[in-house]
Amino acid sequence: MNNLAQHSFFSPPSFFPAEINPNKAAISGTMMDYSLAGQYWLPIVYFIGWFFNIFSEEFLWRGIILPRQVERFGTKAWLIHGLMWGLWHFFWKWQLVMLIPFALFFTFAIYKSKNTWVGIISHGALNAIPLIMIIIEVFR
Repeated sequence: MNNLAQHSFFSPPSFFPAEINPNKAAISGTMMDYSLAGQYWLPIVYFIGWFFNIFSEEFLWRGIILPRQVERFGTKAWLIHGLMWGLWHFFWKWQLVMLIPFALFFTFAIYKSKNTWVGIISHGALNAIPLIMIIIEVFR
C-alpha cells in the first residue's frame, strides 16, 4: 500500500490525515491531530458510525444487490459483485491491491454460504481494528 501511495495517481489527497494517508507520519495517541487520551465519548461515536457503515453496506450489497446479480449472472455473480464492491471503495485507491482480493474473498464466502451474516461479521471485524486502536489510546 505504501508503495502505491507514492505514485501520483494512487496517492491519497494531501488533506487526508495521517491515520489514512501512508504518505504522512502519524503521531501516537492522536487521531486527526486530536489527542485521544481521556476522550471516553469518542469510542462510542466511532462505534455508532462503524455499526451503521457495516450494516448498511452489507445489507445493500449482499442483501439486495448480490441476490439480483445471482439471478442475472448465475455462478459468475460473486466475481462480478466482488469486483464491483472492490471498485466501490476506489476512494481508497492506494489500497486497491489489498481491497480487491478481500472483496472477492468476502463475496465468494457470502455467495457460497448464502448468509449475509458472514459478510457482516467479516467486514465488521476488519473495520473494527481502528476502533480497537482508538479504545486503547483513549484509556491509556
